[in-house]
Amino acid sequence: MNFHRPWDSYDLSAGDIAQLSLLEFSNQVIHSFIFTICTNQDGHGFSGLLFSSDRARREFVYFANADSIVTTFRLIAEDDIVEKHMVRDSSREMRVTSASRDHGQREP
Repeated sequence: MNFHRPWDSYDLSAGDIAQLSLLEFSNQVIHSFIFTICTNQDGHGFSGLLFSSDRARREFVYFANADSIVTTFRLIAEDDIVEKHMVRDSSREMRVTSASRDHGQREP
């Protein structure tokens, strides 16, 4: 149970590159057993995150650098829903049944 010191459980120098979808990335972070904020080598500034879900923790830990995290959050923030459809369920709660996004070119 040293999830607060992942460097004790993983060989961080033997990493490989993995690409996660937004859904996979979100799942790993939301269900993280390991979630550690990493700083630059001088101990100052945010360099990224080490994270792994409770299910994946025995196999690997992920590292996402600060630039890729910022880029991902910007893409999410700039995503525009242009149309959505909702229905009221049996408990009288409104539920989104579909949503469409504007995939057109954005102006710089």
